[in-house]
Amino acid sequence: MNTGYIFNLYKQYCLATGKVYDKFNLLNDDDFFLWIKLLKTQTEIYSYYLEYLDINLSSDSSMEIGKGKYDSIGSSLVTIVSPYADTLGYRNSNITVCGNIPYVIMGTSIYDASNCEMFLTHNSCDSIINKLVLLHKCNYSICVGVYGSISDKDKNDKINMLENILKECCNNLELNFDTLGGNYFSCIRSKWKVKRRILTR
Repeated sequence: MNTGYIFNLYKQYCLATGKVYDKFNLLNDDDFFLWIKLLKTQTEIYSYYLEYLDINLSSDSSMEIGKGKYDSIGSSLVTIVSPYADTLGYRNSNITVCGNIPYVIMGTSIYDASNCEMFLTHNSCDSIINKLVLLHKCNYSICVGVYGSISDKDKNDKINMLENILKECCNNLELNFDTLGGNYFSCIRSKWKVKRRILTR
């Protein structure tokens, strides 16, 4: 298993529970492994939430950024671009934006991703979110989501982050928020319509 991915999840867990992050506590924290199981369930429900919002996903035209085995909505719905893709059986990759064009870097290969219809991420770090905000400003469609338990300590911080993006971008974004069974689900997404394009893998 990709240790960087596990440490990343552990940081998210500590933020959600209010615990102090110390990677040396990871293996002794049984609650973390229960939280991962919950996260996987919440991620599946979040994918249904996107469907409920009429966000049509396809592995041919949608790209999920920065996710792995326990928090990806799945390769049947999206193309996975992530430094943790190996946890899902794919090659690790990253996205960058240069000259208003998104590129996927995979090993020594670089792919133009400008034909992608939707770039999305959820519960991600600032660097990934900033790349998606930049893509929105370059007229690409994005969806940035957050979700978790209503009782999570970082819930308000996550919602405030979405609201700040909304203020920064001013227009062409829509904020959605819902709760279900003790969980919350929220996202901002681009409002404009784009013609379906086929993503080259």
